[in-house]
Amino acid sequence: MYVSRSAASERQVDESMTITDYFPATASQKLSVVSAHLVGEHSLRLNKECDQVYYVLEGTGSITVDDEQNSLSKGDAVLIKSGQKHALHGELELLIINGPSYDFAQTEILA
Repeated sequence: MYVSRSAASERQVDESMTITDYFPATASQKLSVVSAHLVGEHSLRLNKECDQVYYVLEGTGSITVDDEQNSLSKGDAVLIKSGQKHALHGELELLIINGPSYDFAQTEILA
C-alpha cells in the first residue's frame, strides 16, 4: 500500500502537536505510522495497548519515560512500551510507529 504525503490525513492532537496519518488503524490493526510536528509540550500520558517507537527526523527536545528523562535530537529513537508514562517537550519532527495500531481511546492523559 502506497500513501503519498498529499493523500495522508492531518489532524491536531493538542495545542502543540499536529500529526499526519500515513497508515492509520483503518489500514492495519497490527501497526500504524504517523509523522508528528511538535512545538511545545505534549503532556504526560500512557497508552494502555500499544508500544510506540519515536524516531527524531529533525529538531531538539526532551522526552520523559516513566521517571527517566533524555535529550532528543536528529537520529535518536525511543521505545515506549504500553503502560509507560511519557511526555515530550521541544521543537521536533518525529516518525511514530505504533503496534498494534494506535487508538486514542486507549490513551490516558495524566497531566
